[in-house]
Amino acid sequence: MKNNSKRFAPIGLILSGLATITMIGVLIVRGFISANLYTALDPELLDQIIIIATAVFIIGLALFSILDPNSVRKFLTGRQIRYGSNSLILLVAFVGILIVLNILAYRYPQRWDVTEDKERSLAPETIQALQKLPEPVNAIAFYSFRVSRESAGQLLEDFRVNSAGNFDYEFMNPDDNPGVTNKFGITGDSKILLQMGENHEIVSISTEQELTGGLIRLLNPDQPTIYFLTGEGEHDIETAGDRSYTDVRQVLENKNYIVKTLNLQAENMIPEDARAVVVAGPMVPFTKESVALIKDYMEAGGSMLVLTNPVFITDLGEEADLLVEYLNSEWGIALNNDIVIDTNSPYSPFSAVGAQYAQHPITEKMQGIAAIFPNTRSITINTENLDVSPTPLVLTIDQSWGETDFEALEQDQIAFDEDLDILGPMILAAAAENTETNSRVVVFGGSSFALDGNFDFAGNADLFVNSVDWAVEQESLIGITKSPPTVRTFNPPGSLQLILTVVSITCIIPLAIIISGTYAWVLRRRRG
Repeated sequence: MKNNSKRFAPIGLILSGLATITMIGVLIVRGFISANLYTALDPELLDQIIIIATAVFIIGLALFSILDPNSVRKFLTGRQIRYGSNSLILLVAFVGILIVLNILAYRYPQRWDVTEDKERSLAPETIQALQKLPEPVNAIAFYSFRVSRESAGQLLEDFRVNSAGNFDYEFMNPDDNPGVTNKFGITGDSKILLQMGENHEIVSISTEQELTGGLIRLLNPDQPTIYFLTGEGEHDIETAGDRSYTDVRQVLENKNYIVKTLNLQAENMIPEDARAVVVAGPMVPFTKESVALIKDYMEAGGSMLVLTNPVFITDLGEEADLLVEYLNSEWGIALNNDIVIDTNSPYSPFSAVGAQYAQHPITEKMQGIAAIFPNTRSITINTENLDVSPTPLVLTIDQSWGETDFEALEQDQIAFDEDLDILGPMILAAAAENTETNSRVVVFGGSSFALDGNFDFAGNADLFVNSVDWAVEQESLIGITKSPPTVRTFNPPGSLQLILTVVSITCIIPLAIIISGTYAWVLRRRRG
C-alpha cells in the first residue's frame, strides 16, 4: 500500500509545477496589459487565476508530502539544507523586513513627486477645492477592459489622497452595467461620473483640468449666462475662422457657462439673465443708443469685458468712440490711441509680452506664466472717480513703448520717439469695480490674444477665463494653471561618435572582459 501511494507522489509535484507555470504566464499577461500591449482579458479574472494557481501549488506540495514523506524528510535533513540554512535565515529575515515595511507603508502612506516638472502633483487650486468639499463626492469611472485604466486610476487616486477623506472612486464596466449607464446617460467608454448628494456631473476626458472642472460644476450648479455682443464687427464665437472666438466659447461652456450672442441694435435691450456682456474686438463704433443700454445695464449692477483694438487697424476712422469715452469717464480706464511695441518679444515687435501681473484675483495665480498680446493698445489709469477702483492687471517691460506714428509703421520704421511715444512699462489690461452698484468691468487693449490661434498660448486662456469668472463674481471658478513641461531634445551623435560607440560595444568591452577573465584564470592556475 505504501509503495502504491509513493508512486502517485510525483502527481503533486506536477500539479505544483503546472501551477507555477500558470502563475508565470498570468504575470506576463498582466505585464502586457500594464504596457497597453494586450487588453482582451479581464484583470479581475487574472487575479482569480493567480489565487487558484497559488492554492493548487500549495495543495500539490502537500499531496507530495503526504504520499512520499520519506523523500521530504531526506530533503529537509540533507546536506543542501544544512549548508543552505544560513541563506534560508537571511531570506526569511529579508522577507520579514519587506512585510513590515509594506505594512507601515500601507498604514502610513507617503507620496513624493520626484519628476522635474512635478507632473504627478495636483495643482494647488485642485487640492484646495478637494479639501473644501462640503460633502463626500463619489466618482464612478466607466472603463471597459478594452481601455487601459492606469492613467485614470492614478489621477483618481491623487484626488482621493488629497481630499481629506471626502473623495472616493470605483471602476465599473459599462458593458456589465447597462442599467447604471442608462440611468445617468453614460454613452461610450472612458467616462467618469461625479456624484455629490443628488447632483451629478459627467467628465468625458480623464485629465486633471476636466475632472476639476466637473467638480467645480458640481459645486456650482448655477449656470451664469454670458452674452457676446454682435453688430459692430466683433469676433465670431459661432464659426471657426481667422477672427473667431470658438475656443473661448468652448472653454466657457465647459466651465458651466451659458454662452449666447446679442445684437444690441436689433434687440434694443440687454436680457435680465445677463451676468456679463463681452465686447470682443469691435471694428466700428457703437451707436449712442447701444452705449446708453450698456450704461443702464452697468448701473443696475451688471458686469462687462471689453476687448478693443488699436484704432488704426479698425474702421473707426475719425469717429468718436463712445464706448471708450464711457470707460474713461465712468471707470477711470483710458484707452490710448497707440499700438504697443515690444522689441524684446521673441515673436514680433507687435506682440507684446505680459511680463508682470498686479495683485488681483484675476492674476494672483498666474505669476510666472507669460501672456502674449498681439496688436494691442495701451491703457492709462486715473482715480478721479472715488466710486470705482481701477487696477492695472498686466504690464510690459520697461523697454516697450506706445507707438503713435502710424505712418512710420506703414513704412516699416520702428523706433522710439521720446517726443511722441509713451515709454513703458505699458498697461495692457485693467479691471475696476464700482462700490455702489457692485458692477465690474475688465478692459483689454487688444482682442487678438484670445483668437483661436492664440488662445492656447501660455497664460492667454487663463487670463481671459479668469476675467470672466471675476466679472460674474465666481472667484471660486478661477481656473487651473499648469506649468508647461520641460522640453528636451535628442541630438543624434556624429559619424565619429557613432563609430567609436559601435567599436566600444562590439570590440573593446568584450575584449576587455575576455582579457580580465583570462588573467584571473592564469593567476588561479599558478596558485594551484
